[in-house]
Amino acid sequence: MILKQFKIISYLLLFISSLVFAQTNKYFIAFNNKNNNGYSISNPSAFLSSKAIQRRINQGIAIDYTDLPVTPSYVNQIESLSGVTVLHRLKWLNGVVIQTTNTVALSVIQTYSYVQSVAPLNHIIVQRPVDSLSVVSATSTAKTYSYNYGSMYDQIHQLNLECLHNAGYRGEGVIIAVIDDGFYNVHNNPVFDSLFAQGRLLGTRDFVTRDTMVFEDDNHGAQVLSTMAALSPGNMVGAAPKASYWLLRSEDVNSEYPIEEYYWIRAAEFADSAGVDIINTSLGYTTFDNTTYNHTYSMLDGKTTPIAIGARMAARKGILVVVAAGNEGNGSWYYISTPADADSVCTVGAVDNTGIVASFSGHGPTADGRIKPDVCARGVSTIISSANGFPISGNGTSFASPLIAGAMACLWQAKPNLSNMQLINLVKQNSSNAINPNNSIGFGIPDFCAALTSIKEPTNSIFVSIYPNPTNDKVFIISSEIIQSLKLYNIFGEEIQSKNNIQSKYCELFLDTFSDGVYFISLYTYSDERVTYKLIKK
Repeated sequence: MILKQFKIISYLLLFISSLVFAQTNKYFIAFNNKNNNGYSISNPSAFLSSKAIQRRINQGIAIDYTDLPVTPSYVNQIESLSGVTVLHRLKWLNGVVIQTTNTVALSVIQTYSYVQSVAPLNHIIVQRPVDSLSVVSATSTAKTYSYNYGSMYDQIHQLNLECLHNAGYRGEGVIIAVIDDGFYNVHNNPVFDSLFAQGRLLGTRDFVTRDTMVFEDDNHGAQVLSTMAALSPGNMVGAAPKASYWLLRSEDVNSEYPIEEYYWIRAAEFADSAGVDIINTSLGYTTFDNTTYNHTYSMLDGKTTPIAIGARMAARKGILVVVAAGNEGNGSWYYISTPADADSVCTVGAVDNTGIVASFSGHGPTADGRIKPDVCARGVSTIISSANGFPISGNGTSFASPLIAGAMACLWQAKPNLSNMQLINLVKQNSSNAINPNNSIGFGIPDFCAALTSIKEPTNSIFVSIYPNPTNDKVFIISSEIIQSLKLYNIFGEEIQSKNNIQSKYCELFLDTFSDGVYFISLYTYSDERVTYKLIKK
């Protein structure tokens, strides 16, 4: 799996690296190993937080090579070159983002034995107009349940989410990272007062400017946040009014270049290390200011664009990644954007108040034929907060996505033993179009009350039987999908056995030479989905 990902990255980077260096000042330097980096997967607390480790344990996810930091000596050698600044270290892609105009230094970097490739990421930034949101004044319609939702009632009710709030599930204890373009005036907006008063705003990071200041940037992220975190009874109450939040900026609205996909990956890595449960990202990429960098529909296979690889990796770390489908449904592009194509994320399209799919909502399928979006929520005249706490309405899958992310937080609070993929599948099974999903509305509009009370709690998106478990010598594995490969990990996340090219729904695994204890089996299926199970040897 990991090697396959890195081969794809290499292909892309080698293609892009043929561009003229002198035209750009930011690059991704991909490394070909993590040798001598001073860390070991047997001691994960040296590079992962306790929350990040616990998330992996809860979902049976082994700590692996991709969790290790990049090798510090490689970074130091590159940064020691004249005129070179290392902006970000990306462990999932095993490389660094640098800034330099020194073409001689770039030539030197390419000679280092540990450097796999050098790829330009942007031209010198130029200003461009920012697309405006379609917003109008909105009046308050008070409805009283656990909360007086005010003007946000209709979008909450469309998901039957007040049912969870009434039952006491409002997102408490669930951590959501919002990766967006800025959070203007959140610190002064009264609908977010409880975030600060109750200590539920856990922190902020700006991966564009590399600081912690996000309240002076664009307001799109603040509007997205309001659909989840607003808590102003009688005015606005969001989907997850008691969840905790990290606000992470990765998007620069002044330009559109691939560098922003790498900022996003760094933000997702940070979210992982901070122990978040859910990432909402109302961002998507198709074309760029320099058309040389443009994505094509054929690249939207869920594992080719850098940001899709990053989103896929975040999901494989147990994070529930919720992504807006994009707003190109009535344009020449027509399809979803990336990372909405990533194979393990929950992609959200937009509907109006009657449940009709918005004309602008991005369509599937992905380039490899998967149905997208997964589900839909209100994205037409969605109520959001102005910078001063007044309700306004906006159009876009940007506002449908956080409604689902917030609702997922409440459901996860109610069903904490589910994995991220199990939660997505439970919601899809309890959506309005679950019997006949399509590439416009996906599985439909979720009914979160039905999901809460459902007896159909999936164990995984595919069915796998492993028996006997516990075992003393060998286990038999039967899958509903063809198994491509299998890996066995010990409790420290060290790979101790693997089988490749299985190409069958049945295989056997022998453990007679291993000591008693807990192990994890990871299966990779024909659809390239990874599922992991706990195995006990005794």
